[in-house]
Amino acid sequence: MKINYFLVLSLFFVTLNAQYDGFTRTGALTGADNWASHSGTAGQILMLTTPSDLGNSLNYAGATTPTGNRIGMSTLYTEDANKKFTTSQTAAAFVSFFMKVTDESSFSANTLATPPGYPAHFSPTSGGDIGSSGFVARLSLRKGASAGKFNIGILNTTGGSAGLTDIYGSATPAEYNINTTYFVVIKYDMTGATGVSSLWINPAISSEGSPTVSSAFGTSAKQSQIESFALRNSTNTGIWELDELRMGSTWAEVVGATLKVTDVKGDSKILSNTKVNDQFRVLAKGTSGVEIFNSAGQLVKKLSAENNQPIFVGELTKGIYFVKVQNNGKISSAKIIKE
Repeated sequence: MKINYFLVLSLFFVTLNAQYDGFTRTGALTGADNWASHSGTAGQILMLTTPSDLGNSLNYAGATTPTGNRIGMSTLYTEDANKKFTTSQTAAAFVSFFMKVTDESSFSANTLATPPGYPAHFSPTSGGDIGSSGFVARLSLRKGASAGKFNIGILNTTGGSAGLTDIYGSATPAEYNINTTYFVVIKYDMTGATGVSSLWINPAISSEGSPTVSSAFGTSAKQSQIESFALRNSTNTGIWELDELRMGSTWAEVVGATLKVTDVKGDSKILSNTKVNDQFRVLAKGTSGVEIFNSAGQLVKKLSAENNQPIFVGELTKGIYFVKVQNNGKISSAKIIKE
């Protein structure tokens, strides 16, 4: 195997204003760290202390080392809980977290006629009673087209008959795998005439960029403030785990990141050639997300590419670049020399 140096992408989360929960305690979720139980049987949502991706935590490639444990959500529970923002958000509310679905069997059917379950959302209120209305940016989950798969979407608010593109951003929603950890970011924007909810799945961490799904659907009024992020268990929300929760008012607070170049050995076989004149190809089955960084760690090009599809970089100046390839939940990186 040929060895090259490559770019290590590390998340350095901004914590000046963001709220972080690595679930370092044990026992029930609620009753500490601004978490309150607002519906169902209190104390059902627990810290999971069994081995997971890394120690007892979920882990996402490129993220800072997770701490503590994780929490478990289940369709068998009735408890709903919310975590209060330190300061009410009046322009935009952000949340990011790692999630892993371990059992999708209770998700809503893979049909538009059956509304998806929504296990998470923002609320204009907080504490022991947040009511049952005013929920926005509802994370939406349903079964995929085949076993072991599921769809992830976002629904802005209630009212009206939402279509597939309103929830999933496409008439043919992307399929995600159970037992795989995903990095999820949700935003509710209150700056316009109507609220807009956006969802990112495994985003490029260097900048906000375009969301995986953006939804302005719904006839209910825009919320003028957000006070909490809420978790919900119901008959159609499945069994899943959540970890590394961050809440804030900007992308930088919940996903803020810098890039650093570290001498780490990597496999260059993900690319057709590492000495490049005007093009190279990614050698990975299916569709890959490709990001190219300069030697200072700045993102200079981003695209999607099929296996063996030419990626043209003739416009780049001569020098060393680093290519990050994300394919089927796996991240690979390699160094190229632009001649």
